[in-house]
Amino acid sequence: MSIILDLKCAEYGSCFGTVEENILNNAIDVLREDGVYALFLYLDTEGAGAAIRNKAYAFLCDREIWEDLFPDTYDIDNIRIKFSGRLEKLILAKELLERVLVYARYHEKARGGA
Repeated sequence: MSIILDLKCAEYGSCFGTVEENILNNAIDVLREDGVYALFLYLDTEGAGAAIRNKAYAFLCDREIWEDLFPDTYDIDNIRIKFSGRLEKLILAKELLERVLVYARYHEKARGGA
């Protein structure tokens, strides 16, 4: 079975609910500039970022996309360890996570959050 990754990103992006747009924008910037691991470190330091972190990690746990790369329980070390030596998966994760976060931002704007 093949999946359309853009639609999966849109699905996850629509599930964020109400989030602080400022933290969401900062998360996108951190991901673009510094990568996946830095994104999760940033979200761990932001109190309101926990909801965004949990949704982003849930995306990485989606078995349809990533098979069994990540366990269901969040652990920042898994981000570093599981992508070690898997550059192609890391690049794909960065691109797809950015898309998920951008969709979440659009959904927030559509709800009147901006």
